[in-house]
Amino acid sequence: MRKNTILVERETIWIGILYTIGITAVFSLWQNTLLATSLAVLLWLVCIKFWHTKTDNILFVIGFLGGSLGEINAIQLGIWAYAAPSMFGIPLWLPVVWGETVVIFKRIAEVLVQLLP
Repeated sequence: MRKNTILVERETIWIGILYTIGITAVFSLWQNTLLATSLAVLLWLVCIKFWHTKTDNILFVIGFLGGSLGEINAIQLGIWAYAAPSMFGIPLWLPVVWGETVVIFKRIAEVLVQLLP
């Protein structure tokens, strides 16, 4: 059982590193929507290839759609606005970031559950 925990921890660390790199790059490149979106999608594809499970992919879609719809709704209500929106008032890269955020939170929760007594 400990070997499985170490594997989950190691995978989560790698996903966390890629997520951090991706988020930092997207936030640094926010003015170049196409480049930021391309980078976010590329990192998502790498994660799918090496780490994501079917559940991760389902959660990604839920985060992609749910986060995007929440953002679009908030923008339509005038709660906030993005400086460089691409579609429906949100940047093109934002749905990918929402999807990956849901997956990384799920992974962190899995590790915490295994580490707690």
